[in-house]
Parts: sequence; structure tokens; C-alpha cells
Amino acid sequence: MKFARENMSLNEAVYEQIRDSILDGTFALGAPLTRRRLGELFHMSLVPVAQALQRLETEGLVESLPRVGTRVRVPKPEDVRGHYMLREALEAQVARMFARSATKVQRRYATWEAAKLDKEFVRYFSAPAGTPRPVDVHRLHMRFHHELAAATGCEVLVRHIHNSQVLHLNWRYTLAKPEPLPEGWHEELVGVLCSGSEQAADRAMRKHVVYRMEEVIDTYEKFLASGEGVGGGFRGPQRRRRIISAAN
Repeated sequence: MKFARENMSLNEAVYEQIRDSILDGTFALGAPLTRRRLGELFHMSLVPVAQALQRLETEGLVESLPRVGTRVRVPKPEDVRGHYMLREALEAQVARMFARSATKVQRRYATWEAAKLDKEFVRYFSAPAGTPRPVDVHRLHMRFHHELAAATGCEVLVRHIHNSQVLHLNWRYTLAKPEPLPEGWHEELVGVLCSGSEQAADRAMRKHVVYRMEEVIDTYEKFLASGEGVGGGFRGPQRRRRIISAAN
């Protein structure tokens, strides 16, 4: 049993390392992802790397194509819009149920998490140009929205949000136009969710999810048309060293 737990931890580690490298743009859209090179990069055997790639393909972050191999998935603009719409539907239901049934403790915790997250976003967007942005904010963002879903007590809803990977995918698309969020963006959302009004919570969450959606999609379409960053593969040695350092 101990071996099984250690093996599971190893698989999860390489999965998160590849996923985060996709989400922060280290592995560009269309970048080839070979098991051998990833194994060398992260000092992992081919088995956990292969399992991680299979999982990422199921989640929609990578794709396998004939005569091309495995690469970072290049979604179509309509796919981007579809993921926004799916997340809006799921999260709006979360908002309504949270407003209806969240306990005082859950509301206080959500308020605290929102304040912490907004501070981390300020740090994220204030990072000097040309320097790697901290990926911790992505994990905090994921946890924040998953905790809101968990507070509803609806395991099916939580599972669908997790399995759909809409939070991961929306984050990836937003990188096409990384601009600061409004001040107190998540604190304002939680304030409405804690008001007790399901209708107000629904409206606030929909506004939150689709914020700048059209700008992002427009930028994304231009990004694909230009070919910039598509198929860029593994970045230069400084970027590679940073990944290896994180993997150790």
C-alpha cells in the first residue's frame, strides 16, 4: 500500500508540472510533448509521463494527432466560447445554491479566501514584464471556486466542475490577454453571494465568469491567425532551468 501511495504521488506530481507549464504558457499552444523529452525535463520515467499526458488529453489540454503526435491542444475559437458558456452555467448554479444554503462559517471562509485571492492577483499582474508570473495564484483560484461549489453540498455539481476542467481552460485562454482584474474582484462577488439573494448571486456570478470574454476571444483569434506562440515547443535554456528547478 505504501508503494501505491508513493506511485500515485509521483503520477500526480508530473501531471501538475506538465499542466502548470501549459497553463503559464511555458509550453505554447501546439507545442510537441514527447514522453522522452518530458521525462528528461522533469527527471521522470516514461510511465508517469505517459499517464499524465493521457489524463491531460482527457481533460482537453493536450491532443494526439496522426503523423503529428502529442501536442498542447489548439482549441478553436468556438471551443473557447463553449467553455465559457459551460462554466457560466455550472458556476451560476453554484452561486444560487451558495446564497441559499451556505452556513455562516462557509460564508466567513469564502470572504477570507476572496480577500487572499485578490491580493495574490495583484502580485500576479504586477510582476515585471519578461519575468515568470507566480503560478500559485492559479491554484488559489481553483481552490476558491471549488470551495464555493463544495459549500453547496451537491457532489454531482462539484464533480462536474472538476471533470469539465473549465477553470483550467478559462485560465489558459485568459493568458492571451493578461490584464489586471478590477480591485476587490472576488471580494465583491462573495459579498453578493453572502447577501442571501439567489437572483443577485446568479447575476453576479455570470458577470464574473464572462468578464472580458469577448475581448479574450477576439485576442485569441488574432493570436491564432498570426501563428505567434503556436507550436513554439520548449522555450529557451533559462525557461528550461526554471522548470527543472520547480520539478526538483
